[in-house]
Amino acid sequence: MTSNRIRISLLLVPTLIVVGFEYLRHTFCIPYVSLETGNWMMAGMTAISIALISQGLFGRFEQAERSLSREREKRAILEERERLSRELHDKIAQSIFYMGVEIESLRQTNLKKPVAPESWDELLLALREMDENVRQAIFNLRQATEVTINFRERVERYLENAFSHGEVRWTVDFCEASFLETSEQIQLFGILQEAITNIRKHASASSVSVNLTKVPSPGSRTKWVFAICDDGVGFQPEQRQANQYGLDIIRNRAKDIGAAAFIESNEQGTCVRIIKN
Repeated sequence: MTSNRIRISLLLVPTLIVVGFEYLRHTFCIPYVSLETGNWMMAGMTAISIALISQGLFGRFEQAERSLSREREKRAILEERERLSRELHDKIAQSIFYMGVEIESLRQTNLKKPVAPESWDELLLALREMDENVRQAIFNLRQATEVTINFRERVERYLENAFSHGEVRWTVDFCEASFLETSEQIQLFGILQEAITNIRKHASASSVSVNLTKVPSPGSRTKWVFAICDDGVGFQPEQRQANQYGLDIIRNRAKDIGAAAFIESNEQGTCVRIIKN
């Protein structure tokens, strides 16, 4: 049944029931059915007819909600894949180009005199960083297709993979996360990856905590805080400049979901908080 037919039925059927029942009652049933009983019967039949017709309307509404939810998930995944492609270009493609230039430079230099070990070390470091970026991109692409996986499980799986050697202890403290939209989960996961990458490279941390907290709110809008904190050495001025690209990624991801990013760092550690008001 189409929406128009359902709306017409909701208007006409109860009216026809009332008119028909009143006609029958006053024509044939007055000696047998009291006024009060007749009123109750009429109300009951009207309620039942409206409930039966409304089932179709509610069914279409639920179907539309499921369809809209699937479209949102698909859109969020497509947006994340587009972002991944940009990061692949910005990080990996540029790194490959840089290494090509460096290798050619070293080759030319080596023809004249032996290349200093420090130059080879820099090239090896760049290769390792690119390898890490490739692995992270592959992990992102695999995870982006698993829209049904629990968000906490995704976070725990990533942390377990990132700190697989056991050099860093990690904890996850989440409230029930079903209030997060798919797009929010995707962006928060990207923020987590960027923060963990910075921790592994620069923090020299021994522990990391990841928390998601739902903030009580009197209105209908859900407020929450997502935090990644470590006990490392914090940002040094020169490191902050070097990490600016990663920090910009975190801020932009937060902005994309209508949240704000707050990054605090000192000698006791660093904390990245994403707050949605």
